[in-house]
Order: sequence, then C-alpha cells, then structure tokens
Amino acid sequence: MSNFHAIDFLIKKNFVLILFSVVLLIRPFCFPLSQSEKTDITFCPVRTDRAEIHIDGHLDEPIWKIIPPLKDWYQLKPNEGEKPSEKTEMWLFYDENAIYLGASLWVDDLTTIIVRSLERDNYTPDQDAIAIILDTFNDNRTGYGFIVNSSGVRTDIAIVDDAETSWNTNWNAFWDAAVCLNKDAWSAEVRIPFTSLRFNNQAGSTEMGLILWRYIARKVEYDIFPAIPNKWNFTAYKPSQALGIRLENIETKHPIYLRPYVMGGLEQEYVLSRFPYTYELHNHWRRKAGLDLKYNITSNLVLDLTLNTDFAQVEADDRQINLTRFTLFFPEKRPFFQERADLFDLRVPIGGQKLFHSRSIGIAQSESVPIIGGVRLTGRMGNWQIGCIEMQTANAYVDGQEIGAENFGVIRLKREVMHNGSYVGGMFTSRADFRGNYNFVFAADADLSLKAPNAYLKLSMARTYEPQTRASKSFMGAVVLESRIWRGFSYAFVARHIGSEFHPRMGFLSRGGVNLLDNRLEYNWVPKSASALQSHGIQNKIIGIWNSDTRRFETLDYDLQWQALFRSGANIQINLKALEENLIESFSLGKVTIKPAGHRFAYLDGNYHSTSGLPFQLAINAICGGFYNGWQMGGIVSPSWTLNPNLTLRLEYIYNRAVVDKNTYQPHVLRFHIQSALNSKLTASAFIQYSSDLRLLSANIRLRYSRSEGTDFYLVYNEGINTELGNPVPPLPRTRGRAILIKYNITFIR
Repeated sequence: MSNFHAIDFLIKKNFVLILFSVVLLIRPFCFPLSQSEKTDITFCPVRTDRAEIHIDGHLDEPIWKIIPPLKDWYQLKPNEGEKPSEKTEMWLFYDENAIYLGASLWVDDLTTIIVRSLERDNYTPDQDAIAIILDTFNDNRTGYGFIVNSSGVRTDIAIVDDAETSWNTNWNAFWDAAVCLNKDAWSAEVRIPFTSLRFNNQAGSTEMGLILWRYIARKVEYDIFPAIPNKWNFTAYKPSQALGIRLENIETKHPIYLRPYVMGGLEQEYVLSRFPYTYELHNHWRRKAGLDLKYNITSNLVLDLTLNTDFAQVEADDRQINLTRFTLFFPEKRPFFQERADLFDLRVPIGGQKLFHSRSIGIAQSESVPIIGGVRLTGRMGNWQIGCIEMQTANAYVDGQEIGAENFGVIRLKREVMHNGSYVGGMFTSRADFRGNYNFVFAADADLSLKAPNAYLKLSMARTYEPQTRASKSFMGAVVLESRIWRGFSYAFVARHIGSEFHPRMGFLSRGGVNLLDNRLEYNWVPKSASALQSHGIQNKIIGIWNSDTRRFETLDYDLQWQALFRSGANIQINLKALEENLIESFSLGKVTIKPAGHRFAYLDGNYHSTSGLPFQLAINAICGGFYNGWQMGGIVSPSWTLNPNLTLRLEYIYNRAVVDKNTYQPHVLRFHIQSALNSKLTASAFIQYSSDLRLLSANIRLRYSRSEGTDFYLVYNEGINTELGNPVPPLPRTRGRAILIKYNITFIR
C-alpha cells in the first residue's frame, strides 16, 4: 500500500477521532473551552407567589400596577437608534409554574393595525405583533419564540443556529395569550408554563436569555428590548444577543401528554389492471386509530412515543418546475417529526443537502407508507445534546409495486465546547429491511467560534456503509470558514468532497461524486435615515465543481448580486449569473434534450416585493438569458390580498420557456391559496394547483376546528384531475384519485 493510500485509508476509517483531534489543534485560535453561558445577568424579573392572572388581555390584576414596566425600547428598523414612533410598555414576572408577560401598545390610529390571519402558527412579519424570545438553555444558539398578533393569534417557533437559518414554526407548545383593544392602544397578556420549555434546572434556579420586541406593520418598525445593534440577518431573534436573566425557586414538573386519535374516510384510486387492460376504480375505506405520548422525563429531556402513526392532516407539497438535472428538495411538513428537528439536522454544505431527512421515513414515490410506530428521545444531559429516533414501517403497495417493511434509526450527539454556541457532535443513521438490504451512515461535525469577530469554522465528515461499497468512494468531508454578520463585510469559503458511492439513504443528496470549492464575498451598507433605502448590498459568489473520480471539471457557477431594502418595506434583488457546464450525460426537459458537451451561458434574474405593511402585496420574479446552447425566459407573479383577518387570497403563477435546438419546453404552474377563519378556533384553507408539465389539477381542502390546545377536528379533501387525457391505450381516467378523511384527536395532560 502506497503512503498516499495508507493515509487515505486511515482518514476514512478514523474520521470521528480525526475531527476531535482537529478541534484540539485549532483550540488556540478559538475561545477557551468552557460551557457556553451569558456571564452578565443584568435583569432579574420579579418573582411572586402563585399568580392569579386571568388571561384575557385586560391588564386589570394588581400585579401589573406593582411591578415596574420596561420602557427602554430601541428602534431596530427602519431607522436604527431613533426613538420608537409609538409608546410601548411591557411587564415581565414569574411564579413557580410560569412566566407572564403583559404589554400595552399605543397606536395613533387603531384602524391602521394590520392582521393577516386568525389561524394558529400562521404569523408572517407583515402584521402587528409582539414576541418574547427565550434562550432557555443559555447556550447562545437555540431558543423558543412566542409571538402574538393584535388579534391574539399565537405562533410558537423553535430557533436554531443562532437564527442564522430559518426557524421551525411547526414546533408547538402549551401556552396562553389574549389581547384586547382599548381606546388608543391594544394590550396583551401571555402565560408560558415552565413545563412547555426545555431548560437546565439547578437546585430550582436557571439562567436564560431574553429578547422582547414589538412590530408595527404599517411603519415596518421593529422596537426591541434590550438594545441590540442591527448587524445580523435576524437580529430580533438571535439567542447570542439576548439579555441574561435569572429565575429562582422554579418548581419542575414532569407531565405526561397523552394524545389519542381516530380517523376514517374513503380513498378512491384508479389502478391499471392486467386483464382487461384498463383502469379500474378501487375504493379503500379507511378506519384507523393511534396514539402519541409525550413525557417530560426531566426539565430538559423528553420522550415521545407513537403507535399507528397517521398524517391525514398534512398539507400538499408545492408543485415545482425543475430546469436542472438534479432532484428537487421538498420540506418536511408532518407534525410528528418537528420536535427538536434542528438537533438531527447535519447538513452537507451548499445546496440544502443533509444526512438525515425525515421524508425518507413513511414516504415512497411521493405516496405515504404505513408507519407501525416509533419512539423519539430528545434533550440534554449536562453539556450534551442527545437525540434518538426509532421508526418501523409496514409492507405496502405503491402504484402496484410492493414496498417492503423497513426499520429506521437515528442517534445524534452534540457537545457544547466554546462560547457563542460552538459544538462538536456525531450522528449515526440506519435503514434496513428484512431482505438483507441496509444502509448505515457514521458522521461527525463541529461548529466552532474563532477569535476573529463573527468568524466560524464548520467541519463535517461522514461515511456510508452498504453492500459492496468501497471505503475510498463512500466518504464525505467538508470545511467551511465564514463570518456570520450581515452589516459591513462578510465572507464564506467552502471546500467539499463527496465520493461517488456516498449514498445516505435516510438523507437528501442532490449531487454526489463531486468535489466543490465555493467562495462568497459580500458587503452591506446601512444609509442614514434621510435615505429612501434602509439597506443595500452587493455579493460576489463563485462555485467550482469537478468529478471526484475522474477529476474532470464539470461546473463553474459565477453569481453577482445586488439587493436593496426600502424603508417602506419593499425590496428588490438583481442577479447576474454565468455558468459553464461540461455535461457527460444528456438530460431531457419535455421535448428539449440537453446534449453532452461544454456549455457556457449567462442570464439575468430579478426579484421585487412590494411594501409589506399593506393589505395588498405583490411579488414578481423575472429571468431572461442563455440556457445551455439555447435561451430561456420566464418568471413568477404572486399577488396576495388580505380582505380582512378572516380571509386572505394568494395567487402564484409560474411560467418558464426554454428553447434549445428549435425545441421548446414551456411549463406552467398555477397555485391558488385561500385562507379563511371564522375565528381563531375554526379555520379553513384551500390549496389548488395546476401543472402543465404533469397535466394535473390538484386540490387540497382542509377544515380545522381547535376546541382547545391539543384538541383538533380535521376534515380533509384531496383530489387529482388529469387535464389532458389524449389518446393512450387504455384511455386515462379523468380523476387520478380522491380522498375524504375525518380525524379527531384530543390531548390529556397528567
């Protein structure tokens, strides 16, 4: 064995050990090893005996008049540092069971308050609202957000990666909030039980981070406490910038949440029979019951069990147009997989790729597969974050093809090692059936804060194991050096290797067998308040990709971008994109075939979104320029109109036209959303989509009645209609399939 191959063998067999060794080697360039914590506890909320607060939005209980209000508000946007345009006062206190927030929010004209929706978990940052952000573990990285709009509609979110990436709105907790309108203000009361939070409880006390904010939609104004400079993309949500607080004499309870459900309905589908060769209508009556159980083992460790799991209320996936040769990514929308989903998120840098994607469980060929049951354990033990998932699916038939039963397992570990949310971690995934097929993934990663301001180093390594794979071809490694700051100069450098036999079959990988180098340079300006622009910036990005086996160059992607945010809330973005693609294999888009060859082309891509603080909004995207050895043009037009809090309409039309060698690919996608609500308990939505590429018109209609937190009734109707039958043999049915389902679940707390 040559020296090169010996080194390569040692690296790929011992990458976990090597990663931890690298962490120790670069320690002199990082902050000292210690538990992540905010050292300055500058605010201690008032503690009282068990509070008798009636959550109705009226601040008429005596305690609201006893404790001092928070008045030192900082205008974050649009005119940073100036005095807030409206008066705001908030009060914060706690007892042994919960945290309480009261707010008085003055308004010049109550008719200017904007409410977009009365549906739970449907907050968008274009309506009046308040929020409390809690870094409950005091780790500068994760947190929970509780948002209440001016109609009392609640949204709870789980914040990850110090708000550098998007947060999870599908996380749900048990908490209460109510608002009321007064003569010249609206007021709110919020109660958050400690049993709904995860935190480190040491002898009845804990330290957390706190951020409070108010958003005034018509002025696109964020007022925040404490004062945090607007240096990051999501400053108002960043756990690392939160104010340190201490809570004493907290009573910890370990409730059990028992959530049974019953479901029934009719599913119809047309199945192609062998003889006679025709489509036959099959009716499937569904009768099903199941159970979910959640148990708070400790204040920071949660056990979830599921039996006969059902996902009848899941929203429909968006139809997408794919102008590439790579697989499209669809996000997870099923509620069961949302609890601490961020913990299991180990990403392969660039392209939204990840080693674990829960859509690999219980979904085959875009159809659901029965899940017998599963268990999930998530939480913390000291400086360690732990996560385990074990799921078992049943045999099923999808489009006449048998899908065998499979077992899915995930183990995830993360350890905090430095300030600012740094960690090292590892993950193991397992997917196996009863026919001897298996796929294992061993992975390790680290995210480390460096001494340079806002500089971070990310490392990740992984190896897949399945029958007849070679170690030298089934390895992935990546290094990312980046600055996590928005204002001023920022950068990112990425180096990544993915072997040609690296197949994480519980993850999502759009492009394997390649090496990649990527660099991004960016600068953002914040003009004075006299300017019409709130901010603007320029970004330069270059990505080079070559085959990891042959070392053959495949892709050079150059992107020059300018974006601007106006003080009105409108924004614009313009991209100049140049590509060089050396194709080894052809791929097709309808009648258009892209042939193997070297292709160089460039195009312009522009986006515009109108002012966010108005009932009517408009988003436009346009693209025009080269496309391989042809040309392309297209765009997206998306108007939305909030008639009143009870009804919002949104239309989205997507059009693309690509012409190559006189052949044309011209797909259309039309999406129509209707969101309506009689009140915050009874909501209905309709999602209608048309895809010319699939020749399919589909509808997803859902009615939801939530009598109380955790008790829901769903009525769901789905149908797919073939829009072009043509003259195939046998003739296609007009309807691809339909289903009407009813589901009821109730939550018992003990």
